[in-house]
Amino acid sequence: MKNKLKVLLATDYSEAVKTAEHYAVRLAQAAGASLTVVHSYDVPLLPDHPTPLYEEKLLLSDVYKDEETRMKDHINGILATNSIAPLQLEFNYKLLRGEFPECLNEEAKLMNADFLVIGTHGAKGFLGRLFGNHAWQIMKSSDVPVLVIPKDAIFVGLKKIVFATEYRSGEIPAIKYLAGLAEKFNAELTVLHVTYTFFPTKEETELAREFHRDILEATGSNKIKLITIKGENVTEGLESYCAEHNSDLLVLSHEKKDLFDKVLGLDAAAAKKITFHSKLPVLSIPDYYKTKKYSFWDLLNDVEQDIENI
Repeated sequence: MKNKLKVLLATDYSEAVKTAEHYAVRLAQAAGASLTVVHSYDVPLLPDHPTPLYEEKLLLSDVYKDEETRMKDHINGILATNSIAPLQLEFNYKLLRGEFPECLNEEAKLMNADFLVIGTHGAKGFLGRLFGNHAWQIMKSSDVPVLVIPKDAIFVGLKKIVFATEYRSGEIPAIKYLAGLAEKFNAELTVLHVTYTFFPTKEETELAREFHRDILEATGSNKIKLITIKGENVTEGLESYCAEHNSDLLVLSHEKKDLFDKVLGLDAAAAKKITFHSKLPVLSIPDYYKTKKYSFWDLLNDVEQDIENI
């Protein structure tokens, strides 16, 4: 494969992120991708009194060695759990120092990653002390798609995909990207808008019509459903629809400037709550996203069975 896919997996070594690790391994294996596991570690506070520079270097070196040993042991555990021989998958690792959201996004840029996979602990915590409650900070600041895998997610295939829209032109490339995915998996793609009124306003109706025309022009597909529903809030509307229709993947797209902070559509609190409470995977795709490499989804002809077996 000329352009090998690069998947970046964030871990805090906890039991809660094992679902995300398992998913990332199977995905990378099926796509013939390289998988880099990333972990951020704490640097101990140095004493207030002056310390010779070489002593500081020795201290930091010892900390890194301990972290490296821990990471290698963890990777061996992942391989063993998934019954994968070391040479069956290109496995790399990177230990980072600093604030995790920033470190992760910077590392993604440096390695030219195609995809970030992260897991959640649920509403009470996200990737423990390393991630704090910054799940959505990673999503909204990333320049590449971020797949968030909840701890309690159950994988039963990929047949129903829901894209949350606020009728923005920047969403069209993401929908085109998803249309290719839906075709590969013979999945149903629904573009869903949540309104606060019982009946869409005249402006919303016209926006929907124009947006539908744009989708048809971009994808050439008339199989994509465009639906508007009433909801007390965006979170409730999206989660209720996905639960009622047994959706397999919820997709969000954000503007790089406003980052979900819209009066109509996905505000910050709503996107954050969806990420924490959703029991299905959430995929975040930046506005106007267009991969420079071979399409991620085009590499996944045989991944469906792997997902179903997770």
